[in-house]
Amino acid sequence: MPAFRFPFLAATLTLFFWSATARALETAPRITDREIIQELTTIRANQQATNQRFDDVNKRFDDVNKRFDDVNNRFNDVNKRFDDLNKRFDDVNKRIDDLHHLILTLFGSLLGIITAFVGFIFWDRRTILKPMEAKLDQQATLLNQVVAVLRQWAQNEPRLSAVLRQFSLL
Repeated sequence: MPAFRFPFLAATLTLFFWSATARALETAPRITDREIIQELTTIRANQQATNQRFDDVNKRFDDVNKRFDDVNNRFNDVNKRFDDLNKRFDDVNKRIDDLHHLILTLFGSLLGIITAFVGFIFWDRRTILKPMEAKLDQQATLLNQVVAVLRQWAQNEPRLSAVLRQFSLL
């Protein structure tokens, strides 16, 4: 704590300021009871008016709160509608996916049937062609034998030899 070097000066200043504050106070004029009652009545009336204003402001806030609640309810209704719409879109998407899978299944089945049909055609042709090839080989062998016989006979017959030369068989 700082110590004052001049205690007399501190005491003098304290007295000066104390006496100055004492001089600054004025004596109030006397107020009668009637004036006090009138002022109290005015204060009460002002207080009631202020209370009425607060009540009006509270009512306005209640009205604003009701409006906000109405707006919130409207938003909730719109959200419900959007949820219903989303459910409908989900149902439509599911149906489209199901149709997509059905189309893929049918297309795959059709390709399988076509492949089996083409395979059957090739198998059937081979089965039909094998006996024909065997008969053709037999006929070719027989034809080669006939040509060989004709060549031998053409050695003794000049007219047959001329005919075979004409067809390049000799």
